[in-house]
Amino acid sequence: MAESARLIGAYCWLERRAFQIYGSWVTNDPLPRARVFYDVQSRQHAWHSELWDRRLPHSDSFDPGELAIPPSLGVDQMLNLVAGGEGSGSGSGGSGGTLLRLVGIARVLLPRLVAGYTIHLRRVVPIADAPTERALRLILNDEIEAWHDAELYLQELVRRPSDVAAVTAHQQALEGLVAEEGPGLVGLGAMPVEPPFVAD
Repeated sequence: MAESARLIGAYCWLERRAFQIYGSWVTNDPLPRARVFYDVQSRQHAWHSELWDRRLPHSDSFDPGELAIPPSLGVDQMLNLVAGGEGSGSGSGGSGGTLLRLVGIARVLLPRLVAGYTIHLRRVVPIADAPTERALRLILNDEIEAWHDAELYLQELVRRPSDVAAVTAHQQALEGLVAEEGPGLVGLGAMPVEPPFVAD
């Protein structure tokens, strides 16, 4: 129960932080299309956070308010850098902060959320963890779709060698803060992720 509470608390915090980050961009991104994208995604992350909040245990042993915390210092630092949407000296690309914001979500945040949720889903015991399994499936579907949309948008903005350099440098800076977490963002540990189907 303690491990489940830790994971769900971290998920709740991550989704709430994503909601805050996207929401802060809605009013100040230079591209109208990006502002619409952030608005839609911020609401989705808010809903995900609510789903996880409902799954937090309530007992004498667990205070829900103390469980929704950053999974690690590195993850907290990485998301702060994502929120800033600023590069590490390589320029911000042709579309200002939009390009680096999309790098943060399409190349680091969303793929790592998808990886973590996928591993957790494959560890779930369906009968014992049915509500958690349902939440994981709902949220995972949303995250995969958002990841695809963000990656497509990012690729549309990468037009010049300087854009490629900015994308690469920013992704490297972000990944460097969370690489030691292994797959995902909540320290699920090194676990071989088997493909769902094996060909004969």
